[in-house]
Amino acid sequence: VEDDVPPVFNYCPDDVTLDNTTGDCSALRVWVQPNLDDLTDCDNILSIRRESTDPAVQQALDLNYPYNDTTGGVAIAEFPVGETYVLYIAEDSSGNINTCFMKVTVVDAEAPVFAVCPNDQVLGSICADALVPDYRGLATVTDNCGFDTLTQDPAPGTLLSNVPGLILDAGESFTVTLNATDADSAFLSTDCTFEVTLED
Repeated sequence: VEDDVPPVFNYCPDDVTLDNTTGDCSALRVWVQPNLDDLTDCDNILSIRRESTDPAVQQALDLNYPYNDTTGGVAIAEFPVGETYVLYIAEDSSGNINTCFMKVTVVDAEAPVFAVCPNDQVLGSICADALVPDYRGLATVTDNCGFDTLTQDPAPGTLLSNVPGLILDAGESFTVTLNATDADSAFLSTDCTFEVTLED
């Protein structure tokens, strides 16, 4: 009689979604691993191996928590922002295979931070054809996973005559807003504002 029925996992670690650890681009996950006692199969000769879709997670697990399919045991690992899978692959002596996988989704929940927001500035012109300078180089932005874009409003190169509400006279001012947007989520952004005063 040919055995063509794969092993069945009676236990598999749950999928989980985690926010990143503050200041890091990753999160810590602790879980109990399946072992041979968690399998049902008509074949008594069974084995389980563990793999991860992320090479760094795989390396850390192999180094710190070598897998023993007899005992299973607890494992702990840092998972990067995004989706990572840890797979437990069971095989019987007939070559039948079944896989149990745990999906770890880490969400970057930290917005960029302006470590330095420019001080109020003075622009030495009241001319309509004068241009709004690029002030982005005066700012310093930090983020746990790296930020994607830094924009300015009014945009660099905007004519003073096109700045909404600005009266072109010495002592008048307008607000500049810098916006830093996270590389991992367009919903994570931070503003920084300062005033620019016209001087003749």
